[in-house]
Amino acid sequence: MRKTWIDTYLTDPSALFSANLLREEWESMEAHSEEIHEKIRNIFLAHPRHALSWLSIPGIGDITAAILIAFVGDGERFSSANQLRNYIGLIPQKDQSGAVDKQLGVSRHGCMPIRRHIMQGAWGINTFARDCSLTRYWHTLEDRRKIGQKASVGIANKMVFIDFALLKNGETYQMPDGEEYLLKKLRTYKVEALIENPSCKIVFNKSSKAS
Repeated sequence: MRKTWIDTYLTDPSALFSANLLREEWESMEAHSEEIHEKIRNIFLAHPRHALSWLSIPGIGDITAAILIAFVGDGERFSSANQLRNYIGLIPQKDQSGAVDKQLGVSRHGCMPIRRHIMQGAWGINTFARDCSLTRYWHTLEDRRKIGQKASVGIANKMVFIDFALLKNGETYQMPDGEEYLLKKLRTYKVEALIENPSCKIVFNKSSKAS
């Protein structure tokens, strides 16, 4: 279709050549992007319950969820949410000198791929339109004059605490509108098949009863 439009509306040879070159590059990027998302879908289908837990949390997209599944798995090797936070590098550093106990920014140590993506997801909560515990917590942080980076670090930590519990209990994050948000997300990422998995049906049943 794009080539047809270009050939129909462009007559100048130079413009025609440039437009077709850009079209080929764009279509190559689209194909590469689809390959990546197909690999992500396969990761989700191979780890359905973990995928469902992470995707149910606002701010966690398909790429972030796939990275978390790859590095965190079922979370069994972490004895607490704080251990997981430390692994990611979300625990604030402290500067203790005599009577001074100053809290600094988060450590740059830890799993950078997770930290980078979960921080991006946390920033998105600021503009998330639906009411949930994360958006309410963002407003609480703002009331405490923690804005911008400090607020996003707080949200990222809360995301980790929430999903650590979800992974342990085999549940999904509870939105006020029940499963509607999660179902819409699964359709967007073309992984509706997750809810057909027998183990995920148990998770969904828990979610429905809790809503």
